[in-house]
Amino acid sequence: MRNQVLIIASTLLLLFLTVSGFCLPDFSNTRSWNITVVDSSHLPCGVNSMTDHSLRLDSSGYPHLAYGGIRLYYARKVGTNWIVQEIDNRRASEASLALDRNDYPHISYVSDSKLQYIHWNGAQWIKETVDDRYSRYTSIALDSSDHPQISYCGVEGLMLARRNNSGWIITSVGLSCGQSNSLALDSNSYAHISCDCAGQPMYVHWTGTGWSSETLPHTLLAGSFTSIALDDDDHPHITYYDQRFDIFDLGGLVYNLAT
Repeated sequence: MRNQVLIIASTLLLLFLTVSGFCLPDFSNTRSWNITVVDSSHLPCGVNSMTDHSLRLDSSGYPHLAYGGIRLYYARKVGTNWIVQEIDNRRASEASLALDRNDYPHISYVSDSKLQYIHWNGAQWIKETVDDRYSRYTSIALDSSDHPQISYCGVEGLMLARRNNSGWIITSVGLSCGQSNSLALDSNSYAHISCDCAGQPMYVHWTGTGWSSETLPHTLLAGSFTSIALDDDDHPHITYYDQRFDIFDLGGLVYNLAT
């Protein structure tokens, strides 16, 4: 009886996907991927809420990873081997990674619902609580002096934390904040952020004197799982998920380029 139910459910699912126009991927002409298990010792609950900046490549092309779960972990590939470190023994989520000019890691993450920052200085890990108020959904980037900037969702909506030689400067961007945001810095080290702002995809950037924001094209509910990158002319390229309320439309990934 159970097998019959599974067969009927699978048939109905395939029929729905066919009618809705959903296309299953065709792998017949794709390249060969080298898939490596980096960390299996901390599963199934050891990896949680990776971000669009969880992976970075160093100056030699080797990958570095930051991820959280029951602990905060940092992994890097050396030669053909992966080295995995536990760098915070508290529960952690939404880790975002950047590498400085020495290929040292800088990581923002959430632990105890507070914004945390940890970095390697060449000799040891240095850990700080950036914002001890409620915080979620972090994204980190380094300026031209390797000082970190972190965008995140906080008690005042979309927030930006900037580190200088004196300490952290925390400001509200002035937008509501949903379930994701992504940060990139331009040639002047000014912040550009894409975000899910109450179900709307938004783009906001610092002009040097204030914040400028705009709503990106979307349907009824969009903006989650966003990611931003800047080209050589500091033009933003943004992706985000657009969920349409149509029984025959499963939503899709949207790409926008500002010129």
